[in-house]
Amino acid sequence: MKRCHFIPVLIFWLFSHASMAVNGYLTITQLNGFPIANGDTAYDSRTYDSVQVMIRNIGNQAITDQYDVLIRGNTGITDTLYSDTSSAQLLNPGDSLQLNPSPYLFDIVHYDDGDNIVVVWPVARTTPNIQVDTMSFHVYFVRLSGIHETPESALTVYPNPASDYLRLEFPEKNRLRYVRIFNSYGQLVLHSKVDSNLIPISDLSKGVYLIELTGSDGKAYFAKIIKN
Repeated sequence: MKRCHFIPVLIFWLFSHASMAVNGYLTITQLNGFPIANGDTAYDSRTYDSVQVMIRNIGNQAITDQYDVLIRGNTGITDTLYSDTSSAQLLNPGDSLQLNPSPYLFDIVHYDDGDNIVVVWPVARTTPNIQVDTMSFHVYFVRLSGIHETPESALTVYPNPASDYLRLEFPEKNRLRYVRIFNSYGQLVLHSKVDSNLIPISDLSKGVYLIELTGSDGKAYFAKIIKN
């Protein structure tokens, strides 16, 4: 008989705690104007000034609060993508709210050179026990500040300007593994393994590009090129 009384109590306890777990639940449903697609690249000098974030209450309890959006890269240091300066806003279950962050600048404090797993999540400032869903994506971060173009003794890229091909000359010890070329907007326009010392660029539009070459030692070599 004791077991019969215990089972309903246990079921009630589990159900009540499960219900509490989903009372308030925020998630991000959209993130626009941000480098979240595969192959996207960010520079430490590039500002994103048209970011839009959509958050939604997917729980079963209304939330009245101010909402922030936090972001973290490989360094593990949390940055703020959006900080709410308005009065508290009501989010009923199923409701969404569009946030328009201030211009966001990728910096070397929050992101490692190369590939970063970036995590973004919403926060209700003062309401306790609000669960959140995180969204994650990859961003390739290129640090330009403090980086000089590769010395000619290590790697030579010519002709520059060029129309059809770039020719690479480098010591045997600096054998190259792959090449990536970015346009002035930070978009990846070419990437491939380095199978020869010629890189075709005839399909690129005229303009200035950043070429990144990765050696067998894992080091990255940079050079600015002009496509005629």
